[in-house]
Amino acid sequence: MARSRKYTSARRNRYLIENRGQGDGVNYKPWHQVVGTASKGRVSRVRGVKIPRIYHFFNDLQRNFFYFFEWNQNVVDIREHYPLQRNATLKIAESYGWRHPVDNQTKEHHDLTVEFFLTIKSDVGVNKFLAITVVNNIKRLPQHKLRIIQKYFEKRHVEWKILTSKDLNLTVAKNFEWCRIAYPELYEKALLNEYLICLKRIHQDESSCLGIVEAAIRVSGAMAISLEASMSILKHLLAHKVLKPISDKTLFSEAQLNDFNIHISLNQIQGKLNAG
Repeated sequence: MARSRKYTSARRNRYLIENRGQGDGVNYKPWHQVVGTASKGRVSRVRGVKIPRIYHFFNDLQRNFFYFFEWNQNVVDIREHYPLQRNATLKIAESYGWRHPVDNQTKEHHDLTVEFFLTIKSDVGVNKFLAITVVNNIKRLPQHKLRIIQKYFEKRHVEWKILTSKDLNLTVAKNFEWCRIAYPELYEKALLNEYLICLKRIHQDESSCLGIVEAAIRVSGAMAISLEASMSILKHLLAHKVLKPISDKTLFSEAQLNDFNIHISLNQIQGKLNAG
């Protein structure tokens, strides 16, 4: 039996006691969580690789944007379902004469949230923040709610964006989903270089198109390593953008060796690994 979706003062107090919306990095707890929340959508709980904690998503679009952000090397922290301070949003609504979102049954004012609050590494050494509202259809968002959120972040000098499916590079998201499990793996640079040399040799010897999975099988034989290890190294190189596709429309899971630039020099490879 699904739990009630009513927003009550008791529920809000429980969230506050649980420190939801507080902390950062591995210590952050999202305001809305999949467990204990009724939903008819495609909910998911995903373990992060950049920040090793469980992330909560209520539809595929949220999850795919997460993959997209997690693969961005400039994003150093991702906080999902980030709450705005309710006393501040109530004050904004009152000041401008806007209707603050409220539970129609309990009359409890909602705590407004944004789907993502990103910490981004800047060139000057001081991190900046970016708040993001993700929605499938922007026309369905209440305008009074958007105005409150906009004014809230304006007062805090934080950039706020609304993103829809049109703003998402789904191929990039799916590619990182496919290879992300190897993202935190640590390999000796000599092993990675040997793998790339072997991959280049296989590519040069092949007259026909060879899928990257088949290439990983052949590398495993040539290097006398397990197929599992070969696939892990391949995905590691893809996840860290050492092995790059020629086109940003290439889907890794269905790609061929010809879809990648594997004519990179070993000096360049070594530099990229050191930079990563």
